[in-house]
Amino acid sequence: MARKGDRKSGAELRHFLNLYETACTKTDAQQAAVSSIHAEIAKTNAMTESACKRLREAYRSLTECSAAESNLLFAASRAVRGVLRQRDTDAAQSQLLLKRQANVVNSLDNFLPTWPSGTSIPLCGGSAADGQQPLTPGHQVAACTSKPKEDEHWILTSVVGYDKEKVVVEDVYEEGEQVKRYTLSQKYVVPLSIWRPHHDHTHLFFKVGQAVLALYPQTTCFYRAEVHEQPNKDRDSYLLHFDDDDFEDGRVQYQSVPVRFVVPFKTWKKG
Repeated sequence: MARKGDRKSGAELRHFLNLYETACTKTDAQQAAVSSIHAEIAKTNAMTESACKRLREAYRSLTECSAAESNLLFAASRAVRGVLRQRDTDAAQSQLLLKRQANVVNSLDNFLPTWPSGTSIPLCGGSAADGQQPLTPGHQVAACTSKPKEDEHWILTSVVGYDKEKVVVEDVYEEGEQVKRYTLSQKYVVPLSIWRPHHDHTHLFFKVGQAVLALYPQTTCFYRAEVHEQPNKDRDSYLLHFDDDDFEDGRVQYQSVPVRFVVPFKTWKKG
């Protein structure tokens, strides 16, 4: 998405280029007028006072048009430099944001204690919350923070407040004074698991082919995916196929996502 400064610099450049194009058209027209007068003089082989006056006026106008064209070209070149500087600044800021996001993602705790029993309990593997467990401060949840009638946007958040109807969460990506908090209905949050099933109890994991919400690698956003392979004794993560995440040549791409960051799929349209 273009930043405000980039859009402003780009609009300024387009403005000067449009003016420059108009100036070039005027210069070409005036050059044609000068050539026409010279052709008339050559045809009659006589430099009359009238022809001389017309020629002086035509050259004066041509000089003015050329000067205006040159000034606009200089202004456009300055606008180009402005666009390039803005893009360099945006690129540097993007690199800082990516580095910051990577630090956040790398600091996330993937560990879950193993539930030894084969009996299903809430917030273990593919079992959702049953509404009986209060969301205590610090519990991480997937939260739908999009505004009414916007496309759903699920992010990783931490609970900071809770009652029977509302949950207050904050974005794990933000920090300090920039931290973003959201007050949401409980139906717009999905708690992360607090237990991991034993790898022998495959019936407690999400089933192969089942739709889930999962944290896309190296981001703090959740997207819809389908389970390709369950975790096993050698891999403590799901292999998932995210929607619209295939290779350019059409081959299916699978992503490895830790058990902790795969939750039941939910979808609602706000508003």
